Amino acid sequence: MKARSLLFLSLVLLGHAHGAVLRVPGDYATIQGALDQTASGDEVRVAPGTWSGPENRDLHFPVSKVSLVSEAGPALTVIDAEGLGRGILVDGDVSTGVVIRGFSVMGGRADWGAGIALFNEATLDVEDCWMIGNVATGDGGGLAAVGSYATLRVSRCLLRGNVSGGFGGGLSVNGTYDFQATNCVVVGNRAVSGGGVSFYGAFFPTLTNVLITRNASTERDGGGLFFHECFDPIIDHCTIVDNRAATTGGAIRNRVTSTEMTNSILWGNAPDVVSGSGGLAAQHCDIQGGWPGHGNLDADPRFTDYDGIRYLLSPNSPAIDAGIGEADGIDWGSLHPGYGRANGPDSDMGAFGGPQAAAWLDFPRP
Repeated sequence: MKARSLLFLSLVLLGHAHGAVLRVPGDYATIQGALDQTASGDEVRVAPGTWSGPENRDLHFPVSKVSLVSEAGPALTVIDAEGLGRGILVDGDVSTGVVIRGFSVMGGRADWGAGIALFNEATLDVEDCWMIGNVATGDGGGLAAVGSYATLRVSRCLLRGNVSGGFGGGLSVNGTYDFQATNCVVVGNRAVSGGGVSFYGAFFPTLTNVLITRNASTERDGGGLFFHECFDPIIDHCTIVDNRAATTGGAIRNRVTSTEMTNSILWGNAPDVVSGSGGLAAQHCDIQGGWPGHGNLDADPRFTDYDGIRYLLSPNSPAIDAGIGEADGIDWGSLHPGYGRANGPDSDMGAFGGPQAAAWLDFPRP
């Protein structure tokens, strides 16, 4: 009986075991030095500072289910590749189930995915990260995913000032099975096509509460978004504004059988708004120039700035309470007295409406 009790206790303890925390620089001098010592389930925790040099770029994961997190967030924790390599690579042939949280990744230079790259059949979550000023000669200046069964989830991230010599200045998703972006800002990126974001052969890409602004395709199409041969893209509660294309599709270049868009705003894009041979099924959207669909508007959304957040809706915006679906996650009246009764609980159009909107209130200001 005593032996059986000891065996049971051992099994319970094993069931509650947690991975180790490897600290940089407390335990290891460099980030890669810590990653090289990880076992599955471990966490590498990085102190504030700018991390550069050979062992702090071209970072990779030798095992699966490892978290790379910062102690103080992206404003204070920088991975600087210094133009000498990629920031971070997750290769599905070696690792999967990776989480990257709380870093600025900048100065990356690579053939693709210069900031962060996901390759092969892997799952990657990127949370609270800023990809700034990375340059790819091919696709995906800031962040790229390539792989038929790769899964990439991006939340509360900033992609700013990245450059691509191919598709997707800020973000490129090629052949990925599952992609989701939530509460992200894609601003000031450049590419040959798909200045902000490019999807090529992707399955079920979903953008929710994403602001895509001031991006440019420098030679071809899709200033903000580029879709080609994708399966069932979904755009919900997004603001796609002030993007530019060299040829066509200032906001969206759509080469997809059907893209579903709801509760979104397309305004101030040039030289046109949406182009392409695919269908755009839009409902409860504010689209400059008009678009067929239930609840759609063609009216100035009357943007304003507040507390460092651009492209919020003014209290007299026609896009307020004009969406469909669940109520806003923000109590606008308590946030700013100017809204008063102007903004009720109904869903607003744009990136700052809907149930996920509350996440914007503590979004780090770059």
